[in-house]
Amino acid sequence: TEWHRVVVWERQAELCQRYLKKGRMVAVSGRLAHRSWENAQGEKRHRTEVVAYHVKFFSGGEEARLQAPLSPAATQSLPF
Repeated sequence: TEWHRVVVWERQAELCQRYLKKGRMVAVSGRLAHRSWENAQGEKRHRTEVVAYHVKFFSGGEEARLQAPLSPAATQSLPF
């Protein structure tokens, strides 16, 4: 499993807050943003985030993905 921090703004953020749950399958397109800062202890910290342009919700959650995974041909036709 690989985790990514995704930043979403405006109406898409409202939709994500309302409908996004653990196990929900989504496709995110956007750009990578790199940030760095110093924490309170003076340590240099780095973070890479995906700033989302578009979030597409797929029907179902973990159960639906396990029962009907996307075929390689279906994933190639995604617009992002």
